Amino acid sequence: MKTLHSSRETGFVLFITLVLMVLMSIAGIAVLRAVDSSNAVSNNIAFRQSALQTAEVATNAAVAWMRANRSLLSQNQTASGYYAAVPDSGTDALGDRTTVLTDNIDWYANQATAPYKPSTLVADGNGNRYAYVIHRLCRVVGDFNASGNDCALAGSGNKSFSSKGEAAYGNFALGSSAAVYYRITTRIVGPRDAESFTQTVLRL
Repeated sequence: MKTLHSSRETGFVLFITLVLMVLMSIAGIAVLRAVDSSNAVSNNIAFRQSALQTAEVATNAAVAWMRANRSLLSQNQTASGYYAAVPDSGTDALGDRTTVLTDNIDWYANQATAPYKPSTLVADGNGNRYAYVIHRLCRVVGDFNASGNDCALAGSGNKSFSSKGEAAYGNFALGSSAAVYYRITTRIVGPRDAESFTQTVLRL
């Protein structure tokens, strides 16, 4: 009888041990999943911050191009991703607002009929690739003061360029003599192929 009783106790202890091992395994898996989720969230936040910083770089590059090419801004400069007019129907920056391609920005270089081709810049040191398209917010190409043209305008000042306390974008002072608004649309592709789009409206 004593031997049988010991065998039952041993079997019961073994059963309890197996149950505890299963519970501990489940707890360990839950901890690992929680750590993986935290790492994924942290990585996503880091990639998002990097994309936003890169978008700032792309926008600054677009502003620098406009400042260096003021005399060309009344006409399309398609090789540089610049367009001097926006149709009344607007533009489809992501290609999903309408079912037609005639208002799309051709970010992926696969839409021959898309009218807007971006200026693509080299990737940065973090593996972010970026491109931009600039639209002058006018109805037609040509001098913004021309008869029949209709542009989004801001009140003009009496200085050639803004100074401290006046309108500026980043390190660039914005001109007040030609108060036409421009819209810069940027697309950022991160090292994991995550996409980020930004739009900035400013005046020169």
